[in-house]
Amino acid sequence: MTAILEAQFAPELEKAPLERYVPPAKPSLVGLPRAALAEALGAVGVASAQQKMRVAQLWHWIYVRGVQTFDGMTSVSKELRSVLDAHYTLARPEVVVEQVSTDGTRKWLLRLPGENGARPHEVECVYIPESDRGTLCVSSQVGCTLNCSFCHTGTQRLVRNLTPGEIVGQVMVARDRSTISRRCAMHSAWCRMAMDLRSPAAASRCQPPVWCR
Repeated sequence: MTAILEAQFAPELEKAPLERYVPPAKPSLVGLPRAALAEALGAVGVASAQQKMRVAQLWHWIYVRGVQTFDGMTSVSKELRSVLDAHYTLARPEVVVEQVSTDGTRKWLLRLPGENGARPHEVECVYIPESDRGTLCVSSQVGCTLNCSFCHTGTQRLVRNLTPGEIVGQVMVARDRSTISRRCAMHSAWCRMAMDLRSPAAASRCQPPVWCR
């Protein structure tokens, strides 16, 4: 049975994000659905007749194989890899702290990529293993409107909503550092996703290939 965390939630502290996401000069392709990948390819000169094939290649390397550099995409031409590297990244969140419980539960404090501020934003991601499945709790916001004592994110003010790529990046980090890649029965818990469903909904369109194919 999937573990359920019960806690007394404090009243909402903030109702509006304090910041807006500002994309870096070289955005990450992680978190983009197929249509957006096609647009990204078109923006760097890939002909429309080739985009469907190239999207399939990128999708496989990003979400199935989990490569973290364009050089690792060996089925993609060197010329295109060079062009992609000049305009985009495959940046994921950086693991700042990892905690592993005796029951196999893993909790990561993650630093978000592509931010130029003096203090980059950090969020938490937790993987709870079961005998026949796993539960992955990912953050959908920097900070939170609540004040849950068990959650580092909940101790912060609500700063902004995460992008689909920042959400998907958490899943990919968890897959690389646990047994998620061998589990297809999985639930994802969106922390306070009712505040804004757009990023979680977009992220969910990229998730199944991460662990099932």
